[in-house]
Amino acid sequence: MGKSVALVALATAGVALAGCQSGTTNTPDPVVATTADQSGSAGSTPATPAGKATIGSTITLAGNDPGAQVAVTVVTVANPAKGASDYITPKAGNKYVAVQVRLRNTGRAGYDDSPSNGAKVVDVQGQQYEATTDDITAGPSLPADTKIAPGGMVLGFLVFEVPATVRLSGFQFTLDSGFADQTGEWTLA
Repeated sequence: MGKSVALVALATAGVALAGCQSGTTNTPDPVVATTADQSGSAGSTPATPAGKATIGSTITLAGNDPGAQVAVTVVTVANPAKGASDYITPKAGNKYVAVQVRLRNTGRAGYDDSPSNGAKVVDVQGQQYEATTDDITAGPSLPADTKIAPGGMVLGFLVFEVPATVRLSGFQFTLDSGFADQTGEWTLA
């Protein structure tokens, strides 16, 4: 009788553990950098051995909402960038830097966000700079209120005002106005 009690106890413990595991949440998939062709479709070649993406590479990021997923490609960088008019200029001692990104909604949910809220450039000292709402001559900026249906895509610049002497090393992008769990990082240097 001692063996059957022990077996019942083990079986009960196994069922209890399985029940505990089913209530846990899954962690997001790791961020993977891939190269992209001009049409924006991603290939499968890693961007760099260290995992940081480079200009032209795509990183697919998950948002906080179920089914929210966007493939982000850094297309080009304008450094320095020129303001769209004589009235749009950086402060004395500063310059504009613009990062052109392609956002492709690869998820099941619609994308509705302000991309500039989740974008930063980083200098070689580690200082981060947030995006501005200024327009440049290199091309149109991403709208502050960007909406992309599943399968859809948008292309535009994110503009940053930085000190004129700063050397930038990277660009960071996070969905959900910067509050999602995954952040893509691209090397600019």
